Amino acid sequence: MALFPFCKTSSGTYTNRHASPPPLLIMSSVWISFFSHLLLKSDWWKILFTLMIRTVGFSQERWKVQKSIINSTIFRKTNKSLDHFKIFHSLGLKKDGLMTERIIIKADPEWPMETPWGAPLVWGDSQISTWRRAKFAQREIHTGLLTLVVGSYKHFFHRFLSSAETFFLPGQIVTYYILTDTPHSLELPNKLGPERQLKVIPIAELPRWDRLAYRRMSLIADAIRDPISSEVEYIFCADVDQTFLAPVGEEILGDLVATLHPELYGMPRKAFPYETEVASSACVVEEEGDYYYTSELYGGLVAEVFKLARSCSMLITQDQGNGVVARGLEESYLNRYLIDHRPTCVLSPEYTADDCFSLPDRICPLGQNATWNE
Repeated sequence: MALFPFCKTSSGTYTNRHASPPPLLIMSSVWISFFSHLLLKSDWWKILFTLMIRTVGFSQERWKVQKSIINSTIFRKTNKSLDHFKIFHSLGLKKDGLMTERIIIKADPEWPMETPWGAPLVWGDSQISTWRRAKFAQREIHTGLLTLVVGSYKHFFHRFLSSAETFFLPGQIVTYYILTDTPHSLELPNKLGPERQLKVIPIAELPRWDRLAYRRMSLIADAIRDPISSEVEYIFCADVDQTFLAPVGEEILGDLVATLHPELYGMPRKAFPYETEVASSACVVEEEGDYYYTSELYGGLVAEVFKLARSCSMLITQDQGNGVVARGLEESYLNRYLIDHRPTCVLSPEYTADDCFSLPDRICPLGQNATWNE
């Protein structure tokens, strides 16, 4: 939907203030569908598509963004349940329906390499990534990788760890910090790679996933305070139900690092599921926010991640006391914090990609691009 200027909102209005009436929307959709199907494999389809889009009312600023996407993508047609595309609900589409959507897939991308505030936007195989790897590889860096293994999620642990051993900061010193409510039943590896170690940090049992979502930031802050802060220089927090698929190297290192949400990159700002309830400490007003970040992977210097986790934890506790529940649980507070404290390094969606953003994934959720067998 990000490619089309006529994104209908839940209020029934169209997001493009220069949009033509609905009949033109129908005509443009037909033309787009026809040409994208007929000219998919040709080089000159882009020119025709460009001419069509220019005739249906893009604003100049919006066109600059969309031109970059059009020049670097092709389309494929897929049927998706809206359960897997929660974002389209905020654009006014029915939650329980089926849709035929055009998904952006990679060709020869010309992605932006910098955020609006000047921080590097890291794509795994880009020139800037090569430079960053070389810069950080000149010295030994001790990095922690923290994950929570709670309840049935312990089944994902082996796959997560073995893939991290292969792909996470190869050649660097890494300590895995495993926060778990089942320390005695967790199957630990007999041997790790050179300069790798694993530490299990027991936590109280958390019987429900929503309870974990409220406690996660607090647990991370406590673990960083003791023992992590005295042991490593950088710490990264990752969901255990993911697997590493390609090298995730020194290019990810920075003071405060966030990852773009794979389902939301390239979508209009109006589609970002920020918390909008004014009573919530995670509330984001309309004028705020450049990106929407995922809570599946973030990190940075130990001191910076501690400040992030402690701040989010305090706001979550405060809202709980007032009976306020943020729509995205801890991810809402993470995004609020990253608006107030902009990350110094932003990772592209390929660092936590799924099947709705087709890139050469480096990390992906288990059960989507990857499979797990007990």
